[in-house]
Amino acid sequence: LSSFGIGYMLTQVVGGLAARTYGPRGVLLVAVLSWSIATLLTPFVAWRVELLVVTRILLGIGEGFTLPCIYQLLGEVDSKEQTKFL
Repeated sequence: LSSFGIGYMLTQVVGGLAARTYGPRGVLLVAVLSWSIATLLTPFVAWRVELLVVTRILLGIGEGFTLPCIYQLLGEVDSKEQTKFL
């Protein structure tokens, strides 16, 4: 099992609960920022396997929050006027 997959699987349910509790836009913003930071750090920590594994877990955690947030946002779309832009 990959280190990315571990972080991703652990945060699917938590991401849905966080999106419902705190709102999907804010949670998605934090998730994308953490995922982006982990992506930026990857080449700098690639020389140490332990650091690379930790960075990939953090990347999986950030991405694990995004899909539940996106589904929550899509669930808020309710009118024909809003759906024409999707």
